[in-house]
Amino acid sequence: MKEILSRGVGREVLRRQRGKREALPDDCWGGDTPVSLKESGLWWQWLLLPPGEGPESSHIRLHGTSKMEASRGAALLTLVVWVLCTPALSTEGKRKLQIGVKKRVDNCPIKSRKGDVLHMHYTGKLEDGTEFDSSLTRDQPFVFSLGTGQVIKGWDQGLLGMCEGEKRKLVIPSELGYGDRGAPPKIPGGATLIFEVELLKIERRQEL
Repeated sequence: MKEILSRGVGREVLRRQRGKREALPDDCWGGDTPVSLKESGLWWQWLLLPPGEGPESSHIRLHGTSKMEASRGAALLTLVVWVLCTPALSTEGKRKLQIGVKKRVDNCPIKSRKGDVLHMHYTGKLEDGTEFDSSLTRDQPFVFSLGTGQVIKGWDQGLLGMCEGEKRKLVIPSELGYGDRGAPPKIPGGATLIFEVELLKIERRQEL
């Protein structure tokens, strides 16, 4: 009698889980998901197998499944479906640093690298065109050490490999700029920054 009840529980679990699977939208089971569940058949039943048994087992052992084990399998199935169907929010939506060369130079004996002292002219704007700072209006170049954290990450990354006299346009996402805090009052939180830059001079320490 106990074995008959266990078999009934197993069949009921399969029936319910098949119903849940068929009710989910197609894009949750195919497309760009890491595993194509449409092609893998009853793969999710492996969650109900004892430890050590997996895809190589051709016999789905539900005959001795207790109600607790069946519930555990259903919970695991729900977790797997949630993981596969939830977008990777940590990676999607993030923008990358964009570097455009506006003026190249023919004679380039050295290129900027980490540790160099750079003399730069720049103009910084927001995406709507609002200018928030410029060294040109002060008629004084900005001097700093590249790659040492003296400037925002977008500059430390976007000004590498630059020649004297070269001009670039940097589009810097907030993650590489001033982040969610911004730099009030001119730069709001989460702002994308656009810089027009010109490298005037590279100072490099002599290597020992």
